[in-house]
Amino acid sequence: MEQRFLITVYLSTAVGRALAAANRPLVYGGGSKGIMGVVSGAVLEGGGKVTGVIPHAMVAAGGEDEKVKNPSKVYLNEKGREKV
Repeated sequence: MEQRFLITVYLSTAVGRALAAANRPLVYGGGSKGIMGVVSGAVLEGGGKVTGVIPHAMVAAGGEDEKVKNPSKVYLNEKGREKV
């Protein structure tokens, strides 16, 4: 299992670096853990732009709030959507 993890991290880093090198922005769920955390970190390290969409409920519960450097608030007014 360890080898699969290392391969996943390596490939995720490669995807992030490729996005940054191609000047392609990354928009994703905003978490800093797991595969997308690795991809977003590699994009940032490569000088790329990352936009994380963090649900209000996650921020209110104390998760990921410390990672927000340039907070922007978007309010989704459609029925069934929560405020972001």
